[in-house]
Amino acid sequence: MADTSMFRKAALEKLSSPEQLDVLMKVTSPRGWLALSALFAIIVVVILWSYFGAIPEKVMGQGILIKGASIREIASTTAGQIKKINTKVGDIIRQGQVIAEIGQGGLDRQINTLSKHIEIIKKQHIEQAILQEKNLSLSLQALKEETKSRQVSTANLQKQIRSLQEKVNVQKTLFKKGLVTKSTLLNTQKELSATRSSIDNNNVRLAQINSEIVALKRSFNKTEVGRENSLNQLQRELGELKSKLDGSSKIISAYDGQVLELMVDQGTLIQPQSRILTLEALDNTLEAVLYIPATDGKRVKTGMEVRISPSTVKAEEFGFIIAEVRSVSEFPTTLGGMRRVLRNEALVKELSGNSSRIEIIAKLELNPNTPSGFEWSSSQGPDSGVFSGTLCNGTVIINKRRPLGLVIPLFKKSLGI
Repeated sequence: MADTSMFRKAALEKLSSPEQLDVLMKVTSPRGWLALSALFAIIVVVILWSYFGAIPEKVMGQGILIKGASIREIASTTAGQIKKINTKVGDIIRQGQVIAEIGQGGLDRQINTLSKHIEIIKKQHIEQAILQEKNLSLSLQALKEETKSRQVSTANLQKQIRSLQEKVNVQKTLFKKGLVTKSTLLNTQKELSATRSSIDNNNVRLAQINSEIVALKRSFNKTEVGRENSLNQLQRELGELKSKLDGSSKIISAYDGQVLELMVDQGTLIQPQSRILTLEALDNTLEAVLYIPATDGKRVKTGMEVRISPSTVKAEEFGFIIAEVRSVSEFPTTLGGMRRVLRNEALVKELSGNSSRIEIIAKLELNPNTPSGFEWSSSQGPDSGVFSGTLCNGTVIINKRRPLGLVIPLFKKSLGI
């Protein structure tokens, strides 16, 4: 009881003491004022940000970095077995370059058979030409001898005619004088007529011989031409087979590009339209081909900002590549359309996600001052380059809204306005 009275008395004395009436009462400490100022600054910053700031609205997709917005492929037009491959992955090939050769067993056999047949025909033609030329020479020689003989005969007969004509003239004179009989004169005249007929026969035969000579030479030439034509026809057929073999046995590139993948090895049996290799264009710059779900992809327009994150680069360390939408497919792309662009079945399955996708092509912003050659969001980017064939994620900024514009509708909704 004594202790309690003592404390009450001390308290009453302290309260009633006039010595502390001029001392200010502490409302808060300096630390409290500092905290209050910081809170006020935060509120101001939040208000300013809610009015002047922007919250991006995004859609995301996956894709790949390639040149020319698609990968080209070279396929075989015929069936056969790969005999030789003239390129490898990473090689630069040019349009018109032979990249592989295919064995054509059937055509090879046809060419060998026809070549042997042509050689046999050539030998036969040579033998036939020699024999026919010999026969022609003999025939012409015989006709020339007959011609010479008949010409000699004609000359002799003409002499006989002159002699018989003189004899007839003499006998006519003698007949008038009665020195010869009429029958003698008639016999001489008959002999003269027969001699003249023999000369005519010789002349007809000589004309026939000339015709026979022309006919023999014409027949010989015709036979020669026929042999040459038949041989030329066989050689044309051989040339066509060789041309067909040359065209079907050589796989020629229709493009300039760099080989990305080889689908065949030496000795591989292939069918028509079999894929031989894939390549990318040389002159085009690297672009991002993105596949975004159709529900989001239709909101993407050309010119929108895109943030590309290659799978080989740590985004938290180097940020992302700045890009711009260059084109947007009008309709959702099909698996076939993706195959035509990517030329890789596994990649098509991975990027399609078993749903409809919109294909977006984004143009990467260049910056020659960075190691990779592209513009990065927060740094110089990685020390190494970014290459074609790299998988990537893409974020398209489809809209930017003020935070205040998002808060007011929520506030109205909460108040039931």
